[in-house]
Amino acid sequence: MASARLAALCVVVAAAAATAAIATNATTAGTMPGAVRIAHGTTVTLADAARSMAYVISRRTKTLCSATVIANSWLLLAGHCTVAFGDPIRIGKHHGHEGTQHSVLEIHRHHRYRNTRHGIRNDVMLARFQPPVAPHVPIKLNYDASQPQADASVYGFGYGFDERGRHAMILRVARFHAVPTHRCARKLQRAGHRLGAANLSHRQHLCANENHVGRGMCSGDSGGPLIMKTARGFVQVGVSSYRFTQRCGNTERPDVYARVSSYYGWTRHVIGGGRGIVPGGFVL
Repeated sequence: MASARLAALCVVVAAAAATAAIATNATTAGTMPGAVRIAHGTTVTLADAARSMAYVISRRTKTLCSATVIANSWLLLAGHCTVAFGDPIRIGKHHGHEGTQHSVLEIHRHHRYRNTRHGIRNDVMLARFQPPVAPHVPIKLNYDASQPQADASVYGFGYGFDERGRHAMILRVARFHAVPTHRCARKLQRAGHRLGAANLSHRQHLCANENHVGRGMCSGDSGGPLIMKTARGFVQVGVSSYRFTQRCGNTERPDVYARVSSYYGWTRHVIGGGRGIVPGGFVL
């Protein structure tokens, strides 16, 4: 992330498998003083948060996408990520802890996924991996379409490049504010992205950014989670999707995320094999 690395597809470049990172004033997981303060004074230990974070490296394109462990053998990431059978996965890696190695068994890109030069629709993917991990997911998936509220504090995690183009595969986190889609559309229109603004859907998308330049998505963060504190605890509300600028952390062009609540039912269906049964490890 620029300030905080979050992988995201840069629509300006329209690279179908692009990755983006949380840019400049982001905090690296290794430099956090034992715990991360995430909203309402609640503390989440770095170890707990990092255990649910992962990244996948495409053997074909050599690109990286961030992801979230949502069950003991499933990842949630962006649909535009380049992922194939056998691609390596690293789970739980952060500064001073190398995590565990896994590999992709199967992928399920959303059947209505569309990538155009004006934005991405239904940008979510599920990937099953082996070997499984012990259930330990501290971040739940959001099913409440009313969340996040406007200007709510949200946190992005990612393994992408920093604002200087350096890629150390270090987990980073940064705080943003949720931007309602109608306000996000106005910002994009003012920035000259009229068709991009028209492509935004409240049901499918949510936006976030920070008032400080340099904090936002960068290459390598695509697929990473956007989380917030709710009455249910910490929940993932977004999947890092794309941005309308090559510069990370542009305050005039909010970063765009896939809205997790819209894909909650689809996620349960895929993981349950179409039977509505959710295997152990999936946190409701």
